[in-house]
Amino acid sequence: MTAREGGGRRPLIGTGLEEEATFEYDVREYPWREVIQSILEVEGMPLEELHKTEEAKLHLLEAGDKEFQQGWGPGRRANPFLRKWKTFWSRDSTVQDPRTKRFNDLLHRFVRDFISPRMGNETIIYQREPTLRVVFPSPFVPGKRHTDSEYHHQPAEVNWWFPVSCRVWGTNSLWVESEPGKEDFHSLDLKYGEVKTLGRSHRALYMSVTVRLQVCRFYGNQCVHYCEPNSTEYTRVSIDLRAIPLSKFDPLYSHRSDRVSFRLGGYYLSTHGIGGESSRPPHQQRSTAPEAPGGIIGSSFPTHY
Repeated sequence: MTAREGGGRRPLIGTGLEEEATFEYDVREYPWREVIQSILEVEGMPLEELHKTEEAKLHLLEAGDKEFQQGWGPGRRANPFLRKWKTFWSRDSTVQDPRTKRFNDLLHRFVRDFISPRMGNETIIYQREPTLRVVFPSPFVPGKRHTDSEYHHQPAEVNWWFPVSCRVWGTNSLWVESEPGKEDFHSLDLKYGEVKTLGRSHRALYMSVTVRLQVCRFYGNQCVHYCEPNSTEYTRVSIDLRAIPLSKFDPLYSHRSDRVSFRLGGYYLSTHGIGGESSRPPHQQRSTAPEAPGGIIGSSFPTHY
């Protein structure tokens, strides 16, 4: 299969959503880093230093000895922090876990209040379980060059990609083309940084500091993207969240090769009461996602980069 097989369906032409764009948000309003640190059980530790943990060192040693690709196949499944992420999403671990409510509240609010205004102010159909990536410094290639259409995602799906580690650039980031077929491949250089504003009160000058994080919107369904071996000294921890405007969503979508239900109640949730889903946050909704052996929700969901 070629990277753009199935690329004849282009429902986003003329909407502006096929073009790459970068936005910023206030991390005090959307504290993704702290939420992810809690799930990975590394509260207070810089995520860009996860490779310095003993469990990461052991994983990298075993991956190197067995010549596994660090972010692909057996090497990725053995990543200790991705194992924690998958364990977190198991039914047994999430029923009474307060971290579940915190994560799902944040996800629902982020899609409804931040993403929707940047996708036409529509109801948004969004990925129930966002994709987490933990990419250690390593000589191995994490993943392969692809488009999401190769994995049979709905053709109107747009990717919202952002780091929760301090900064991503060059080889520890994702490489994309800015529009389908443009082949102007470049790394997504995004940062978690401070914005300082100088102000004046009636008595004195003051400095206001806001911590903002950048997020990139790109059309991963038809834009080729891939990773390079992470030759930096920093771990990349990032989130890939897929979203579709309701007007472009196909409720009857299916593919003959699907192992995943790319429909509401399966892979997707809605920000409002569509298709039987409630407008309440996801943790308050009745899950209709298939349960895989071992009790992991959506363990058959695509795990590509």
